[in-house]
Amino acid sequence: IHYPAGYFHTLANPGPRDATYLMFRWRAAGRPGAGPALPRRSLECSLAAEPRRSGGDGFDVTVLLEGPTRHLSKLHVHRTVLHPGAGYAPHADAHDVAIVTLAGEVETLGRGVAAHSVVFYAAGEPHGMANRGAVPAIYLVFEFHR
Repeated sequence: IHYPAGYFHTLANPGPRDATYLMFRWRAAGRPGAGPALPRRSLECSLAAEPRRSGGDGFDVTVLLEGPTRHLSKLHVHRTVLHPGAGYAPHADAHDVAIVTLAGEVETLGRGVAAHSVVFYAAGEPHGMANRGAVPAIYLVFEFHR
């Protein structure tokens, strides 16, 4: 769920078991972005959406949320299913990237990262991903464009 800056919000757990969630908060120094913002309402996306780009390169990508916010030129969120043996070479982006692993295990920059982990790459920091396991790895990618 995306809540725009200044948008009233709250969370409640209607179930009998504990709920776990991860929250990203960001602030910008100086003047907020001049571009149009995402609508002044919360935006929800389903993690069960069908892949929107499926390739022969060993991974499926589903864009879940994309658009400018008050402080970012673009907030981009996508889900990746990385099949066994697949991956991509290290590269650097001009924006910060956070990855939340949901299932399976990935390797990034020589380190194994298990499900239910968070990895953060600052803008300009090289990063790559590989699935060395026997089952698909599923993770969310959050891109925070200035």
